[in-house]
Amino acid sequence: SKRNGIYFDKDKNCFILKLIVQIPLVAGGKRINGEKAIKCFKGLFKVIKSLIVNVKKADIDKHIKLYQNQMTIRKYLMDNDYVSFIGNGSILPRINDSDLPMLNAIKFKSPKEDEITIKLNDGTCIKGMGIKKGINVIIGGGYSGKSTLLNAIERGIYNHTLNDGREYVITSNNALMCNAEDGRFVNNLNLSLFFKKLP
Repeated sequence: SKRNGIYFDKDKNCFILKLIVQIPLVAGGKRINGEKAIKCFKGLFKVIKSLIVNVKKADIDKHIKLYQNQMTIRKYLMDNDYVSFIGNGSILPRINDSDLPMLNAIKFKSPKEDEITIKLNDGTCIKGMGIKKGINVIIGGGYSGKSTLLNAIERGIYNHTLNDGREYVITSNNALMCNAEDGRFVNNLNLSLFFKKLP
């Protein structure tokens, strides 16, 4: 695939780092700016080398354990008709205009009626809110976290890295986000087939 990333090649018994880099061009995109390209690549290789040299086995083990736990949760969701899981203690809010967890944010705590426990590979268990397949309603006052929760669920289709705050916000891989057109409203429709009772 044409994506940046790192993976382990079992046949070659090594990690392979894959980066897609845009080479600086001149003359309206017809020629490579050689001097600028050399500077860019020297800087890039310096950063990569410093990261690889400073990697510790214990850190790699933590990332592997997290990945295995995330995959265990994904399997649990699929096997038990859940669409999403939000682990207790997750930090859902982000710092403005970034993907970094908000400092001093209130950590997520599942309502008791929606709380589930999932046994992980290492024998430990994780608790959090399980969202079943079907129609779910999220209600709350202004600035109570409804959009933040939906955003975290949406991005949960991807595994998050350590210390992201959303490591254990996991959503089924085949989920997608769709929005109604701005200003659109529903009227004169019988929705009783979808709701047994309104909250």
